Amino acid sequence: MRRTAQRIARGSVKWAGIVLAGALGGVLLVLALILLGANTDPGRAVLTWLVPRVTGGEVRVEGLSGSFPRALRAQRLTLADAAGPYLTGRDVAVDWQPLRLLQGAIIVDRLAGADIRLLRLPKSNGKSSSKPLNLQVHAFAFGRLDLPASLTGRAASLAASGSLEQRPDGTEALSLTARRLDGGGTYRLSARLAPRAVALDAHIEEPAQGLLAELAGLPDLGPVHLVASLAGPRAAIATTLAVTAGPLSAHAKGTIDLARKSADLTLDAAAPAMQPRPGISWQHVSLRARVAGPFTKPLLDGTLDLEKLSAAGAEIARVVAAIRGDQGQAHLKATFSGIVLPGPAKNLLAAAPLTLSAEAHLGEAGRPVSFTLDHPLLTASGTARTEGGPSLTATITLPDLAPLAALGGVALKGQGHLKVIAAARADGLALTLDGGLGLSGGMAPLVPLLGSTPSFALAARLAGSDVHLSRLSLSGAALSLSAQGSLAAQKLALIWTASLKNLSVLGAGVSGLLDAQGQIDGPMDSLALN
Repeated sequence: MRRTAQRIARGSVKWAGIVLAGALGGVLLVLALILLGANTDPGRAVLTWLVPRVTGGEVRVEGLSGSFPRALRAQRLTLADAAGPYLTGRDVAVDWQPLRLLQGAIIVDRLAGADIRLLRLPKSNGKSSSKPLNLQVHAFAFGRLDLPASLTGRAASLAASGSLEQRPDGTEALSLTARRLDGGGTYRLSARLAPRAVALDAHIEEPAQGLLAELAGLPDLGPVHLVASLAGPRAAIATTLAVTAGPLSAHAKGTIDLARKSADLTLDAAAPAMQPRPGISWQHVSLRARVAGPFTKPLLDGTLDLEKLSAAGAEIARVVAAIRGDQGQAHLKATFSGIVLPGPAKNLLAAAPLTLSAEAHLGEAGRPVSFTLDHPLLTASGTARTEGGPSLTATITLPDLAPLAALGGVALKGQGHLKVIAAARADGLALTLDGGLGLSGGMAPLVPLLGSTPSFALAARLAGSDVHLSRLSLSGAALSLSAQGSLAAQKLALIWTASLKNLSVLGAGVSGLLDAQGQIDGPMDSLALN
C-alpha cells in the first residue's frame, strides 16, 4: 500500500514537473515571439496602434524603431490628458532596464529628445499612489526644450541635461544644467533631499529681460546673478543666498531647522533708483530683517525704507515700515507720506500721512490679523483670516464727506460709515457691504431725497470677471432703490425697482408718488431696457 502511494506521489511530481516545464516553455516561446515580432515593421505597426488604446489615449507614438523593449526610439511622441495634448517630442530615445520592473524599479539609463515642446502643465487626474516610487533616470538630454509663456511669462527655449532620482526611502535628487537658446542665460542646479540631510546648490546667470525677471513680472530688472546654497543635516541646514539684479543686491544667511520647524536667518537688500517695469519705479529702497525661532512663534525684527515709489499711476513720497515679533505675535507699523492718487483725486490724501498698524497672531488657527488705518479723511479697523479660507471683516468711517463728494461734483456735508465682510469660497469671493450716511446739508434735491440718515447694502459673489448680485439697496427719506441680477460672460441680467414716495421734493408744483420696476438684459455693448 505504501509502495503504491509512493509510486503515485512520484508520478504526480513527475507529471507536475512536465506540465510546469511545458507551461514555462510555452510562456517563454510566446515572449520570444512577441519580442521578435515587435522588432519587425509589422510588429511595430501593431505597437503603434496598441499604445494609445492601452493608455486611454494618454500616450501616442509614431515612427517606432530601436530594439524592443530595452532601447526604444520614436520619431514623434505625444502625451495628453482629458484637455488634450500637453507635450510633444521629436526623435525621442529611451534606453532602460525592463527586467528591473520585476523588482518594482524604473531604471532609465538614457532619456533623450531632439525637440521637446511643453504646451502647458498637465491636469491632475485626482489619482495618487501612496506607494513609494523607485525611479532613476541616470541621464537625460534635450537638444531643445520649449516652455510656454503661461509657465515662464514669456515663451523660452532651452537646451537641458541632467539626472533624476526618487527612492522609496524618500530620497530625491536632481541635477540640471540648462542653457537658453533664444537668449542668454545659464542655469545650474544640484539638489539632494534625503531623510536626514539636505544639499542644494544653484547658480544662475542671465542677461536683462531673462526668465527670472519675467517670472517676477519685472522685465526691466536688469541682469541677474544668483548663488544659493543649502547644506547639512535637516536639524541645521546652513543657508546662504546672494542675488544681484541690475543695481539691486540682496543677501541672506543663517540656518534652517526642518526637524523643529525653526530658523535663524538675516536678510539685507538695497537698491538705488530703478524702474523694473513700466509704471513701477523708486528712488531708493533698503530692507533689513532677522527671523529667529519656530516658524509659528518667531522673533522678528525688520525695517523697510522706500523713497519716491510710483506704481499703478499713484505715487508715495516715502514709506517707512517696521515689524517686531515674538512668541507668535507680530506687530507692523507703517507710514505712507505724500500720497498722490491717479486721476482727478490725486491730492485727496496728500495733506497728511496714512498710517497702518497691524498685529498678526501666527500661532493661532487661521493666523488672524487685526489692523487699523488712520487718515484725516478716513479710519478703518478690522480683522483678517490669512490661512484656511481667507476672510476679512472691516469697519470704515468717513468723518467728512465733503472732499469725497466734491470729486463727483456733488455738494454734501456729513459723515459716513461702512462695514465690509469678504470671504474666499470655492465658488468665488463672497462680499457684503452695509453702510449709512449722516447728512447735515448739501445740494437739492439730493438731500431731501435721501434725508438725514440714508442707508445702503450690497451682497454679491465675485467669480473671476463674473458678478452675481443677490442684493443691492438704497433706502432714503423719499427715495428707495433695489436691484438683483448678474453680469456673466459679458452679459447683464438685472431686475430693478424704484420708489419715490414724495414727488414734491423734486420741485414746486409736483406732488404724488412714483413706483417703477424694470429689467436690463443683453450683452454689455447692446443692452435692452424693459
